[in-house]
Amino acid sequence: VDPVWGREIHLTTTNCPSAVIWNPRSSSGIGDNPTAQAWRDFVCVETGVCKDNAVPLDPDTDLVLTTTITVTRM
Repeated sequence: VDPVWGREIHLTTTNCPSAVIWNPRSSSGIGDNPTAQAWRDFVCVETGVCKDNAVPLDPDTDLVLTTTITVTRM
């Protein structure tokens, strides 16, 4: 829930039991890098299978991961 912008942010995943939410802060790169200038205005969302949820894969096998982020007005 984002009361400042009046919205709800929903994260739906398939085969992604883990999520990391992070922000690169201003020290993320060169001063003229747009990310370095706009870090206060966004976060990064990365989903996957990490740490205790890691999935070992045999050679020539696939693991399909999906992430859908939707935003609705409150």
